[in-house]
Amino acid sequence: MFTGLVEETGKIIARIPSPGGSLFHVEGLRVLEQTVLGDSIMVNGVCLTVTRLEPPQFQVFVSDTTLSSTTFHWLNPGTIVNLERAMTPSQRFGGHIVAGHVDGMGKIRQLDQRGNIFLLQIEASTDILSGLVDKGSVSLDGISLTITSVSSNYFTVTIIPETWQRTNLRNRKIGDQVNIEVDILGKYVTKAVERLIGSKSKIDDQLLREAGFL
Repeated sequence: MFTGLVEETGKIIARIPSPGGSLFHVEGLRVLEQTVLGDSIMVNGVCLTVTRLEPPQFQVFVSDTTLSSTTFHWLNPGTIVNLERAMTPSQRFGGHIVAGHVDGMGKIRQLDQRGNIFLLQIEASTDILSGLVDKGSVSLDGISLTITSVSSNYFTVTIIPETWQRTNLRNRKIGDQVNIEVDILGKYVTKAVERLIGSKSKIDDQLLREAGFL
């Protein structure tokens, strides 16, 4: 489990084809502190297992399935990535619950700077957008962000200066793909509502009254 608070940015050093996927050598400093083989490190929003340690580098294996369903399919040596170690029971919990299981990819649609604040619009599929709500949480490339608004084919997040400087967002441009993970609490709510409404087509006052919410 992760918080979505990026500890540092690292760099892809090597990508080596391997049966069933690829081995990635990643450079990092802070995330290697007290890290041992078998630990989990989130790289650009994907939870991966450390299979080799050679500070300041670590190695992870990325399966073909993950390669095809995340932005790892285009990550090459030199790419800057967001890094975060799995959280421990004793640390303060910030951000939101991030599992490191990517739900899909989105594309940067628009990037506007307003003073020190950046507004980022992300195109996404209907499946992803259905799990997002205004003022809710979402993870982009492993970054915990608050949703400003949700539209029919995209959503908007606000990036504060601290997040802009500490993550790889500062290197992104319009048209780039990002990994998206919907808030896990939202997933459970969606599943519960689906079971509640069954074959009914919409949620209205009558349905909520029947379910005991009104």
